[in-house]
Amino acid sequence: MRLPSRRGVTLLEVIMAMVILTIAIVPMLDVFGVTGRTVAKSQNLSLAVGLSHKIAQHLLTMPYDAIVDKAETPLADGADDQVFNPLENPGTSQTTNRRITAAQLPELHAFLKKYSVRYALDVVGDAPKDVKIIITWIEQGRNMLYSLRVYVSRR
Repeated sequence: MRLPSRRGVTLLEVIMAMVILTIAIVPMLDVFGVTGRTVAKSQNLSLAVGLSHKIAQHLLTMPYDAIVDKAETPLADGADDQVFNPLENPGTSQTTNRRITAAQLPELHAFLKKYSVRYALDVVGDAPKDVKIIITWIEQGRNMLYSLRVYVSRR
């Protein structure tokens, strides 16, 4: 007498397949988290580089004697300091310039607030002035810093 052939999958086989699948998928899920953090770091660093270059360009248009040390100042809701704040997004005309405020540029304002983006100037020398532009922000609970040096001579 022949035993009937079994067609189908046992519970043990199903469990083993699920374990193998889980072992393969969990590391792949971690890659997505790492990628997200890397994108955020890259975005913040790009912003710091862009801001420091914008400040450097602004310094080159300022009167020479007005370029002095500047204590750390927030870019979102920072006081008007006649150096770089109010940070503006220039338009095609003077009337279309937009300040980075919650009302005028809400997304950028929220980003600068979220990461507590600040800037400072450290000025050394007097012919030419050696200006260190320092951009700081908070990322995942850690203080981050980007600096750029620019030399400004009398015109």
